[in-house]
Amino acid sequence: MATIKSIDPSTISFMCNLMTFGYIATWRIISFIKFKGVSSSKQAVQGSYVQTL
Repeated sequence: MATIKSIDPSTISFMCNLMTFGYIATWRIISFIKFKGVSSSKQAVQGSYVQTL
């Protein structure tokens, strides 16, 4: 069984970087999806406001 002490430092740094980039990519994708949802609901509200005028 491998322990942290037996893993090469370059392998540990690679795994940390991989986890970091995966976290950032996931965060960016979810933020973009939320932004699209908010912007489309704002357009719907603005469109209904213009129609009532």
